[in-house]
Amino acid sequence: MTIKSGLPLFKWTVSPTSICVSSAVLIVVTFRYVMTQWKVGDIVKLKSGGPAMTVSELADSQVWCMWFEGTEQKQAIFPVDALESVRR
Repeated sequence: MTIKSGLPLFKWTVSPTSICVSSAVLIVVTFRYVMTQWKVGDIVKLKSGGPAMTVSELADSQVWCMWFEGTEQKQAIFPVDALESVRR
């Protein structure tokens, strides 16, 4: 899909994995993003097992998660591919 930017020498190209901007002087900028099936507040766990965790932030191909061990709050960043949804 191509989106006109309103500027005469620029062309925006959007695909499911990137947005590219190119100009007549061959400048190319790529912004990569990853869409996941989760949103902040969803419950996930590691595919290899472990506690149920709450998604607290999503960025690139990483998911920030929080959980409790007893009364102690824990948090970590995981790759999207390492997680799965927890059925409630």
